[in-house]
Amino acid sequence: QLGEYSVSRNLSYSALNQLAAIVNQVSVPAFAAKTDAASQIRALVFVVSLASAVLFPLFWIMGIVSQIALPLVLGGRWGHLVVPFIAFTAILPLRGVNALLYSSIIGTGRTATVFKNTLGFAVIIIPSMAIGVIKGADGVALSWIFALPIIFFLGVHRIAKDLATGINILLRPMAIPAFCAGMSAAAAEAILLGLTHHIAPAIIVVLQCFVAPLCYWALFRSFARDQYDQVLTTARRIIRG
Repeated sequence: QLGEYSVSRNLSYSALNQLAAIVNQVSVPAFAAKTDAASQIRALVFVVSLASAVLFPLFWIMGIVSQIALPLVLGGRWGHLVVPFIAFTAILPLRGVNALLYSSIIGTGRTATVFKNTLGFAVIIIPSMAIGVIKGADGVALSWIFALPIIFFLGVHRIAKDLATGINILLRPMAIPAFCAGMSAAAAEAILLGLTHHIAPAIIVVLQCFVAPLCYWALFRSFARDQYDQVLTTARRIIRG
């Protein structure tokens, strides 16, 4: 069963690794150029805002779609991958934001902060996984859902403390993307529940992949226009090189 855990983890993390490399092209240089605390805080807020706007919808919608897509693409015998895959996609937005924050903080020379956060990560996740392994691949994957939010909160709290700012300043840009992504994922789940046994699974996946991103775009643009425009401008800058 732990082989299923590894496959699910690799499938979900592959997208995160590619996106992190792209976002780092913009966020890390922008952050490294800042020398005063106020500028560094603004740069961190930019990193969190950009990453949240992309990672929450991508992975939460991906998790819902995987219920049909994984067995459809890989075959029915890989159906056991669905639960650990969904578990990973549930927490990967936090994992991605966390990794980008660490990369940015390293640019300021605050290696002690990153070391403490990395140590805290190990102290929390290792016992969690040790308990989860009792239930096999699903248990190990689900252990991340319980452990990572704690790790993330403690890490962001330490970063905010080092920068002499409130943790809410760093967490606020995550709120609307998370809400919009949650509503979009709910729309994808509603399509699954409403159309299963009525139309072909492949058509359900296509509908989910069309409706859920469209839902996210409409909600995000409506509720956070400034953040939406910022993400759009950054995306255009990356595309143009």
